[in-house]
Amino acid sequence: SVTPSNSCGSGSSASKNVTVKTAPDPATITGSDSACQNESKTYTVTSTGATSYSWSAPSGWSPSSGSGSSFTTTVGSNSGNVSVTPSNSCGSGSSASKNVNVLVLPGSATVSGPNTVSSGDTATFTATATNANSYNWTIPNGWSGSSTTNSISVLVGNNSGEVCAVPQNQCGNGAEGCTQVQPVGINKHVNKDIKIYPNPAKERIFIDFESNKMEKLNIYDSKGSIIYQNKPKDKLIDKYSIDISEYNSGFYFIQIFTKHSVYIDKFEIID
Repeated sequence: SVTPSNSCGSGSSASKNVTVKTAPDPATITGSDSACQNESKTYTVTSTGATSYSWSAPSGWSPSSGSGSSFTTTVGSNSGNVSVTPSNSCGSGSSASKNVNVLVLPGSATVSGPNTVSSGDTATFTATATNANSYNWTIPNGWSGSSTTNSISVLVGNNSGEVCAVPQNQCGNGAEGCTQVQPVGINKHVNKDIKIYPNPAKERIFIDFESNKMEKLNIYDSKGSIIYQNKPKDKLIDKYSIDISEYNSGFYFIQIFTKHSVYIDKFEIID
């Protein structure tokens, strides 16, 4: 209000009603303080007197900034603060932050174990992956065994294939890891009429058949890779020889298919 005056007295007063605006009250965030990687999360804010809001999220979240009274984002791999600042025409109020702990998805699995195993034997494989607390295992057809831990013991069957593990935690799955495995020693006990000699050998090995006739033959190196294959045209032969002079010294596996069974044995090449 104001009142004018002079030596003769005061004039009529005048008044103006003034509404005082203030900066927004401190913000309050509502939302989860834990989240899984790649999960969608929504956070909301309240602040008396605010007309707009400015949001920020940890690096790697998408989006990592926003406006409005609610903020929806896809969680990245980094933990950190979700923060918001309220504003109006008078300025900004006090910001609020919520620290969010991110539970990261498992990393890619790596499976280790033998690459060549004997059919009928028990073999153990292990898997490693960051942030995993369980694993989903798959094994070749005809094998048996199960596990949800980072290790599995299996009864080896006759089929080759992959032993694989998918790492898991409460947030989901990581990338599958596998290792290729080749069974050896199949049905050796019923194929005593097949003889492989000499063993060790230098330049050539010989295979003698008595009652069984060979339909196909494979040779594997110690890593399980096929280095020699043959299907003889004459399946009635009772003796067969293979030139091994070009192969490095070491242990190898020979796999012989007959009409009724499969025979696999180990032999050594020496210098």
